[in-house]
Parts: sequence; C-alpha cells; structure tokens
Amino acid sequence: MDNSASKVIVILGVLLLLASTNFASALNVKIENSRIVVSPVSQEKIYREIIVKNMGNEIVNVNIEPSNEVKRYLDIADKQFELSPNGEKNVSVIIYPTNNERVEGNVSVKFESESDKSSSVLFSTVIINKAPSDGSNSEGNKFSLTEKMDSIKNFFSFKRTMIALQLAITASLIGVLTALILKKKKLNSKKADRSS
Repeated sequence: MDNSASKVIVILGVLLLLASTNFASALNVKIENSRIVVSPVSQEKIYREIIVKNMGNEIVNVNIEPSNEVKRYLDIADKQFELSPNGEKNVSVIIYPTNNERVEGNVSVKFESESDKSSSVLFSTVIINKAPSDGSNSEGNKFSLTEKMDSIKNFFSFKRTMIALQLAITASLIGVLTALILKKKKLNSKKADRSS
C-alpha cells in the first residue's frame, strides 16, 4: 500500500474508535413518571414524584423546569442538582388543583455531562384535570398504569435511538473503509498487470 492509502485507513480507524468511545460515554439517563395525570377531588395539594436516574459512569448536572402552562400550579422541591454515576433522586412535585380549567403542560428535565458538556432533555407531561364542584371524582391521588407505561416507553425509546445512531455511524465507517481497501487492491492489481 502506498503512504496516502495507509494514512486514510489509519484516520478512518481513529474515527471509528472515537465514534465508539463517544457513544460509550454518552449520557445514559432516564426519568420515571414521564406522564403525571391528576384528577383532584378537592382543593388539597397533591403530591407526586419524578424519579431522575443517571445510569451512566459520569456526573451529570440536572435542571428541572416546568413549562409556562403549568408553572403556577406546581412547586418542585429541587430544581437544580448534581447526580453521581448510577445515582437516583426522587424529586418531589406538589400540584395545586384548579377548579377553573383543565391544565396541560410539561416539566423538562435537562441533563448535562460535567466532563464534555453534552446534554439530553427528557419531558414529563403534566395534566391537571378540573376538580369537580361536587367532589365526585374517585381517582384522587392514585398513580395510573398509563403513567408507569409511559415511563417505560420513554426509557426504551431513548436507548433504541442511541443504539441505532451508533450502528449507523459504525456501518458507514466500515463501508468507507472497505471501499478504500478494495480500491487499493484494484490499483495494486493494475500495477502488477502493467509490470508483467
């Protein structure tokens, strides 16, 4: 092989290694209770939690912010904190019911790596149903099966996206590397044919 083809192969090998390393250190985070639906039976406060998990191997900074639609109806205990590797935090959310309207918005949970400043944002949908005037709502403060299923879907959707992206980049780099090797072999065989 000539010097330029060797350089290209080395560069592609380094890029492949960097791509694998980058995804190995990608943020591995999730939230549970990605959907909070409350149907109040009175004007009493309702307590929920958003469970924030760092399943990666590096420290992440977490910033939690409710959207404008639900901001005045929520009180979030810890809006900013640091989460250690394999750490978990239960963030208390106090919901203040409304008699006037159904309110829907979200709470964004932003994760930022301390080492390379990469970030990821996950959302927890919040729906506060209008409290009935006669107090006839039987749902109260129970967690719904929908909340739990949405949390599981949120986690697996993120993981599938990251795996698919890593596979696509790896396949592309392998394809380019294979094409260069085949081209080099073809050139070498032409040189051998000319010299004989």
